[in-house]
Amino acid sequence: MLYVAIVYRFQFLGAKTFADITQRYVRRILSLMPSNCTCVNVVGDRYDIGEDKSLKGDERQRRNQSEQSREFHPSNALPVPDFKMLMKNPRNKANLLEFVTESLFVDKQMIPENVAFILGGSSRDSGRTVVISNSTVSTLAELSYGLHEEADARIMAHLWYSVEQLGCTRTVVHSTDIDIIILSMYYYCCLASLPELRVQTKPDRFLAIHELVASLLPRT
Repeated sequence: MLYVAIVYRFQFLGAKTFADITQRYVRRILSLMPSNCTCVNVVGDRYDIGEDKSLKGDERQRRNQSEQSREFHPSNALPVPDFKMLMKNPRNKANLLEFVTESLFVDKQMIPENVAFILGGSSRDSGRTVVISNSTVSTLAELSYGLHEEADARIMAHLWYSVEQLGCTRTVVHSTDIDIIILSMYYYCCLASLPELRVQTKPDRFLAIHELVASLLPRT
């Protein structure tokens, strides 16, 4: 299993229009896949939960009161704006993920035949999780949840599903977020059937979570 936080890590990959972004994202994700990887998970944050129910309601209110860029609605012919300016408005990240997901619905052939993409929190119904293969698109009810706001926590649900339901035994999470590292250590201990879990923080740096956890356990 591979998890990638694509927006901030990749930005636009040199694309000039939104039509180019999906293909460039898919190519980059495929280049990161470990050998024999058959399942790729991409998870997005939720931005459609009201501030009264949001875990980050106060922070979202503060951001809304500060200067924001205008909202963009991506289309194939639309030139991509400056990335930092785009990200000042959190709705633009959600719109970008929706656009990429819907583009994959149409151009499924970008995905290799032996690989499945599992996308959570990225479609127009952002509680929905979808499985996209080279030929099909389907809803994954087990990972579809209307109030799951944080991508950091949501990826742990994807991790559990990939291990317990799909039988994955080697997993790689791409993230530089310390929260992901701590969550990975905790949930690794809950997944007895998962021998190897790594977090890739840099292109050449992998944290072996299974070894880190073993080193912290008391010796018997």
